[in-house]
Parts: sequence; structure tokens; C-alpha cells
Amino acid sequence: MKIDVSSIVKTNGASLAVKFNQEIAELKDVDSEVVFDEVVNFEGTLLNSSGVLKLAGNLKVGFTVKCSRCIKDIQNKMELKVKEDILEDSEKVDNEAYTYNNNYILIDSILKDNIILNLPVKQVCDESCKGLCPKCGTNLNEGTCDCKEENINPQMEVLRKFFEN
Repeated sequence: MKIDVSSIVKTNGASLAVKFNQEIAELKDVDSEVVFDEVVNFEGTLLNSSGVLKLAGNLKVGFTVKCSRCIKDIQNKMELKVKEDILEDSEKVDNEAYTYNNNYILIDSILKDNIILNLPVKQVCDESCKGLCPKCGTNLNEGTCDCKEENINPQMEVLRKFFEN
């Protein structure tokens, strides 16, 4: 989504209300284990502070992810505060800085980056989730399996194999 900032670029201290309520197509290609099943909601302001546009606001998005232990689908929501500085393209000093060109800002990439950076590394459906049996794959939350649990020191594995023959 393009935002026209021509009304605030020339006036120091001028601000502009920003509302964003739509899908971000690039989020579908982020991670095969995360599915963004709701639109991205963002409400905030853009403030001209001596030529630097400061974006600040609240972002909300819902997503589905697999439990890291039992691979069950988990519905989750993310709410975070966004604070970013946006420079004019001609003033670009840093390759990673957000920029605007011809009095337009593309807010999609800014929101997408904030979402990706704040995604949790691992999600569990419940803190007491037992996960899957590493041998047979049985979901240990739903039942037990008949696999034997052998606590063998990995350094002694060679000796165990020697005595099996």
C-alpha cells in the first residue's frame, strides 16, 4: 500500500494518521510452517521530525503455526508496537534504512519486516505438551507407546553394538 506523504514532508512537526487493514502478499512466502490467516491491522502516525519520517503505531495479526513438540496446529495472535524511521531516498546512508521516494512510502515492507522479526522461534500448544515419541511417532499427549526408553551414553554406543553380535 502506498501512502502519500507530500502533506507532511515539507513541514517539520507535521503528522499523518495511518491505517492499514489488508493482507500482505509477501507473508505467504515467509515460512512454510506459519500461515497468516488474518489481515494485518495497523494504526499509527507518521511524524516529520527534521526531514526524517517517524512511523509509530500498533500492529495486530493472526497466524497458525505447528506446535514444536506434537505438530498440532495452534491459532495465535501477534500484537506489537512499531517504531521505524524513514529517510528520503536521496538521503539514504544505510542499506537497511527504510526510504520514501517521490513523496510515497510503501508501508507493506515495513510491516512485513516487523512481523517476521517478532515471530516466536518455537511455539508449544501447552507447556505440559509431551510431544511425539522419537522412535515410533506416537503423540504422547493422546496415549502411550510400547517403545523402550534406553538411556545409553552415546560414547558407549560402540560397545553396545559390539556385544549385540
